[in-house]
Amino acid sequence: MPFRFRERLRLGKGLYLNFGKRGLTSISKRSGRATVTVGRRGAHESVRLGRGLSYGCLVPILALPAFLAACWLFAHCV
Repeated sequence: MPFRFRERLRLGKGLYLNFGKRGLTSISKRSGRATVTVGRRGAHESVRLGRGLSYGCLVPILALPAFLAACWLFAHCV
């Protein structure tokens, strides 16, 4: 089995740069239980359900700005 390298750099509250063997791989925004990750293969959304369970799906790139704005509003209004 090959080795993996993953590192996460925190930029601010809930905002991360994700690095792998080939450099910067993605940017993640976490808000509560929801996480949106944008990388080379597109956008991905996941929701933590608790006890190690999560659900993830691809996010249409046109809906991404609206979703990020909703995450920001939710994080700042709660």
